[in-house]
Amino acid sequence: LLNGYPAQRDVFHRGVFVSHGGGRSCEVVDGRGGRRFRLASSQRRSDPGVRSLFNAMWRKSPLIAILGDKYQLTDFEIPHPYCVLGWFSITHAWAELEDIEDGSEYVRYKFRFERLKNQDPPWW
Repeated sequence: LLNGYPAQRDVFHRGVFVSHGGGRSCEVVDGRGGRRFRLASSQRRSDPGVRSLFNAMWRKSPLIAILGDKYQLTDFEIPHPYCVLGWFSITHAWAELEDIEDGSEYVRYKFRFERLKNQDPPWW
């Protein structure tokens, strides 16, 4: 599910996106009263939200990607609260250090998703 709070260096292009595994985040309020999520500790490969994505990549299991209307990285209008983007495979995975405003660094796992070719053209 792509919705709400993308992480540092997440990207979305028409047939490919880079996103992160879930978990280990906390909500923080900035000085203007805005809310956002950031890592509270480093992610591990054994975390359920990370491990399941690694398993899908290793097994070459396609996944359905769902886009929520709070996702901020698209260049098109999201017409419904939740929209199915189609079938994707995870082609790459890696760990990145993510800078936190207090000067600490935590590990976040990133995944590259590629839209499968054998499906109807995308609605977007």
